[in-house]
Amino acid sequence: MQKRSFMPVVSEEHFGKLPDDFPVYFLEANLVLSPVRRLHSHKFLEVGVCFEGSGIFMYGDRISSFSKGDVTVFPAEMPHCAKSSPKVQSRWGFIFFDPAKFLSPVCDRPEILSNSYMSDASFPCIFKAGKTPGICALFKKVFKSYKKRELYFKTEIRSLLLQAFILMSRSCEFRVENKKSGSAEKDFSAIERISPALNYISNNYTKRIKVLSLAKLCGVSIETLRRLFRRGLGRSPKSYMQNMRIRMAAALLEDSSDPIGEIAVKAGYRTVSCFNRKFTKIMNTSPRKWRKKH
Repeated sequence: MQKRSFMPVVSEEHFGKLPDDFPVYFLEANLVLSPVRRLHSHKFLEVGVCFEGSGIFMYGDRISSFSKGDVTVFPAEMPHCAKSSPKVQSRWGFIFFDPAKFLSPVCDRPEILSNSYMSDASFPCIFKAGKTPGICALFKKVFKSYKKRELYFKTEIRSLLLQAFILMSRSCEFRVENKKSGSAEKDFSAIERISPALNYISNNYTKRIKVLSLAKLCGVSIETLRRLFRRGLGRSPKSYMQNMRIRMAAALLEDSSDPIGEIAVKAGYRTVSCFNRKFTKIMNTSPRKWRKKH
């Protein structure tokens, strides 16, 4: 197979540069998230607050569901994209900034603001409102403060963000002060090379997708595609597609009252029995129990 140039992960910014006096950029709350977004990254850290809706985020080597009240924290250069649940409009607000530059005047522990520890596999990137209410509430207050812009709101926003970063560092599976300085961040080159396949899967995950078709999109052989998936995502193309279907189903179970049979069809499964079996294998519980718990 003739090798073609791959489509790079898009570096997407909504602004020319951050202001010098208050280096942070807000995309106002209630921004409607498009049904499909292409894999992209930012040169600054991105914080998102979900005010309405549900769906999935694909980021780094992971796929996770989101719902109303959840918060996303993606470090600089991390490839990610989102997809709302079928027939659901998700409304978000986003903040972009450099934590070290923006919060260092009010923080005496620089490791808390490190992009390195936020790029580690132990960092969750998606904080669920039900599991980490304190973190999610603080980021919501940031938007509220920015919207009101009362006296000393800039100091208040810095204070709220610092509190959120402290709670995030405490919630991680490892202590940030034990993180070795200068440790290598994730290498996303493999993910970048298979980004055409990942973008295609996000648009067509309910359909039967041939691995050969994905390999052609990336301009590589099937063997090379599988190797890149393993290197970048730690799983095969087939496993990645199954994981995406189940994660989208999990989001629908959390955020809708649709019958499980209908959700199975929306997630791309022809029979409920097959859906139940795959869901239980990936999520370690049945769809019915998942809905009851969440």
